[in-house]
Amino acid sequence: MSRMLVNGCSYAHRWGYATKDLGDRLGYDETVNLAIPASSNERIFRTTVNYILENPVDLVVVGLTFWQRSESPFARNIPIEGPWISYGNHTLNFEYLERMGIMLDGSRADMEQYVKHKLVMEWRPDYIDKMLTDLLCFTGWLKSRGIKYCVFGSCDMQYNCFTTTPAKKEALLADPCIIDIFNWSSNKFLHENGAEFEIEDRILDPLIRHYEESAHGVLNDYLYEYITKNCL
Repeated sequence: MSRMLVNGCSYAHRWGYATKDLGDRLGYDETVNLAIPASSNERIFRTTVNYILENPVDLVVVGLTFWQRSESPFARNIPIEGPWISYGNHTLNFEYLERMGIMLDGSRADMEQYVKHKLVMEWRPDYIDKMLTDLLCFTGWLKSRGIKYCVFGSCDMQYNCFTTTPAKKEALLADPCIIDIFNWSSNKFLHENGAEFEIEDRILDPLIRHYEESAHGVLNDYLYEYITKNCL
């Protein structure tokens, strides 16, 4: 059975059932979407690798998220996720974690203090370069296993970094299976093509809005053409 694997943050999660439509058009028997809200890029790479080590996958489609997000092993073991929790603000969203039924190990105060100080130290451009290095290693690993892939930015085009060498940026731009993450994002594309966004996001910048699942048909059209031309 052929399988397409999708991963990302809330933007790929809201893409929802429409990912199956894309998988069906590309000829895959099954589409699995591992995206969860508030995911970090570290989580996206890690859970994709973990899933592939235990399940056959033919195509990986990844929507990258904000580079500032990180993760730490604060949870009791969760299927696929392990003990890891992603975060992008100076505190954990404990209400969201409770709604998801995620049990944490350790005190709330200790975790809040750790996350606050960790992100203060890590919100610097050098971590953009680290993420770009991780992306090169991730796609190289997929290639080594003969797995096709398509990677793009969902929401964040702030990936330019003065510590990134020209050779590294050129390597990313030269890979036809990585849509130009420095100048293109799926949210930018959806906005420019008039996609309906969720009403509660109306005050947000168009690049960080969440778009309606039903509005993703235009993105599916674009990705279908791009993947069939460049990645298969």
